[in-house]
Amino acid sequence: MGKGLLLLLLTGGGLITPSVNAGFIAIDIRVEAAVEDKKLKASIEVTNNGNEPAYNVDVNADLKGQVFSIPLKNVLNAKEKVTGELVLEVAVDKPGLYPLIITVNSTDANQYPLSAVSVVHFSYQEKIIPRVFGSLTNSEISNKGKVVFRLKNLDSRNKKVNIRLIIPRELSVYPLQKPITLMAFSEKNLEFQITNFSALEGSVYPIYAIMEYEQNNRHYSTSAIGNVKIGAPKGGFIKSNRELLIGVIVVLVCIFIYANHKAHKSSINKDV
Repeated sequence: MGKGLLLLLLTGGGLITPSVNAGFIAIDIRVEAAVEDKKLKASIEVTNNGNEPAYNVDVNADLKGQVFSIPLKNVLNAKEKVTGELVLEVAVDKPGLYPLIITVNSTDANQYPLSAVSVVHFSYQEKIIPRVFGSLTNSEISNKGKVVFRLKNLDSRNKKVNIRLIIPRELSVYPLQKPITLMAFSEKNLEFQITNFSALEGSVYPIYAIMEYEQNNRHYSTSAIGNVKIGAPKGGFIKSNRELLIGVIVVLVCIFIYANHKAHKSSINKDV
């Protein structure tokens, strides 16, 4: 199809998480992408800004559901940087803006799996500006919590927008994606439930909300970023196990009543 529009975009994303040695691993992601002749060249730079090494570092790139992977480094030491490059087929049929989802996988010294996500948007054939924008709240959770996504339509026309959350594998989200109709010049708030699947206490994870819609035979996309911090379980053992403790108390009370009843009956039989 000849040359498409060349566009370089930088994005930041990453992960801060405690390591096994009471230090921390901090993964920072930078992506540079360029499109030419339906080829997307993505240069990915990963830096460990923590004070402990990250191990088995690799990167996944998701382009419209097609996932490509490359290994980066077996050991990424503290303050060390590594780069990799992917060349992908841009299998799209409309000009516009499209998201490329980057996931960096690694482990700590105990082989505990870690992941960090980032999103970059690239132009294909034509540079366009979305008329839908959003903001994603930051959240602190222990086991469960929520994030609120605020969405705004700056256009005089209604938009059918598909929203999906991009999260690291240590977290779960419901719903993962949600299509909505956003009326002209309107705002809307959406709630997403976040669950801690395997994240360590003290970790901070960037998450993304991607908005996509089509108009005038063009594809539009943009994204918003927020952070999820993993806090300590609230309320300690008693609050976390309230139902179990209530059950134990009920059983003990029943045993006490039964024992007293039996002792009282035995005493009556003796007197007789």
